Amino acid sequence: MGVIAATLTAARIGPGAFLLALVTVGVISVPFTLMGLSIGYSLPSKAAIVVAQLVFFPLAFGGGLLSAPGSAPGFIEAIAPYLPTRGAVELMWAAVGDYSINPLSLVMLGVWVVVLAALAGWAYRRDEGRRFS
Repeated sequence: MGVIAATLTAARIGPGAFLLALVTVGVISVPFTLMGLSIGYSLPSKAAIVVAQLVFFPLAFGGGLLSAPGSAPGFIEAIAPYLPTRGAVELMWAAVGDYSINPLSLVMLGVWVVVLAALAGWAYRRDEGRRFS
């Protein structure tokens, strides 16, 4: 996101903010990687692809990734803090700009990480059990 903004738009960030954005990408990829693992280990590959698309796009829309900070429709602003995408995008907005993070969004991002890690672990163990049965 930072590279695209720096090369294809008038947006500019300093080297420190760019490095912070890179670290942020690594951190915010965790819940979505866990979600993908949960889906991938729970379903056959063809179904997992479809389910991932059906899950990730609404999460992007619901978390406010398709709009600028504070410009999403009211119903999106109401549900966004409870979705992992909102906590992730708020961290990125704060890394590259002057944005104050909603504490609820960060707490919920942490909750999502814990829940998705448990789900991915369960799905992995179940998949391994089926494979060796």
